[in-house]
Amino acid sequence: MADQRTDSQQRLVDSPPDDVSDGDGASSRTRDAEAVEKYLEDEWNSSKAFKFGSLAATLSEEACNLRSFLERYNSHFPSVASIFLHAQNTKIPSTLLGQLQASSGIRDTVDEEILSLRKQLREMSEKVNIAKSQIADADEQRKKISELLKKEQLQSILSRTSPDAHEQLLKDEAFRISLTTGSTDAFVMSIDLRRSTELMLKARSPELFAEFVQAVAMSLRTAVLAEYGVFDKFTGDGILAFFPVGFSGDDAGYRAIRAASRCHSNFSELYKEHRKCFDVVLRDIGLGIGIDFGQVNIATIGDLTVVGTPVVYACRLGAAPAGHTYLNQTAYEVVSEMYEQNMLFNETSLEFKHEGAMIAYDVQLSHVGRIPSRPKWACDAIANSSLNEQSAAPESLKSDVPPNGTS
Repeated sequence: MADQRTDSQQRLVDSPPDDVSDGDGASSRTRDAEAVEKYLEDEWNSSKAFKFGSLAATLSEEACNLRSFLERYNSHFPSVASIFLHAQNTKIPSTLLGQLQASSGIRDTVDEEILSLRKQLREMSEKVNIAKSQIADADEQRKKISELLKKEQLQSILSRTSPDAHEQLLKDEAFRISLTTGSTDAFVMSIDLRRSTELMLKARSPELFAEFVQAVAMSLRTAVLAEYGVFDKFTGDGILAFFPVGFSGDDAGYRAIRAASRCHSNFSELYKEHRKCFDVVLRDIGLGIGIDFGQVNIATIGDLTVVGTPVVYACRLGAAPAGHTYLNQTAYEVVSEMYEQNMLFNETSLEFKHEGAMIAYDVQLSHVGRIPSRPKWACDAIANSSLNEQSAAPESLKSDVPPNGTS
């Protein structure tokens, strides 16, 4: 501070005021007083300038430190730096402003994409739930269709078999499957109403002829089912049936021929009963029946049916004369060996289309009767029925000793 004194201050120090003046005392004291006052004023101003200069230097240093701090923050936290810079009324650099705007735009784009993806996810989730529901409905529908087909197939089987077999078919799935699919040995019987076209032309009306044919078909079906045969179909002027060995039993051949004999008898009675349906009653009207034996395939083509070579030749043998039953060679060999005493055979021939004349065997039941064996399933059903009846009977009826103990 000594270096900062003014010239007047220095002179005052070098030449301090003298208490004793030399002549001009009053004037000298006045000048001295003014010099002291000036000295004190200059001293105050000098001290004030020094203090404020020191404070200004300190504030300038602090401002530099703060700016350096803000610059360091600028690289990591632009938003914070921006706030401080705005607070100091400092203009944001164009590069930094571009970065901030780009960053803000990217964030907005990402936010929009996130919202879009969330929306798509919700929509996909809804579609998945709908698809799951549709799949569940489709599965349920398939189950119902499958169940319906099984019920329809079962109904078809029951309408083509003997009522004695219905209970077994309902409870034994393996037994039911054996009668509806696969291959088996069977006697196949084809029945044809001979001269059916001529007979139709003699009918008094189509309705009456249809009534007669329907009665014949129902009668033939009854005869087949009574012998544990399977009614395949009505052919328009006849029927097709088959007697599987596994279903009709070991005496399937005998049952097939006995069913044929009943069909001939039933037709004769029906034709006599329905003479009023015709303007002219023709003679030599009857059934031609053909029977063959061999392996056939049972299939469900709409309804239960049988296919195979025996079906072909049984249908051709159905061209036998009215009132006759013809056997093909294979069928003849089987039944003649087993039922020689119960049947009469007569060798004959029949003209087959595209094949010429072939040997056939006209067969009839002899006067020696036979009781055919029951199929295994029928025996089991009877045995189970007997056991059920015994278990349901009162205890007093199960004992050989009367309730009172007397014999």
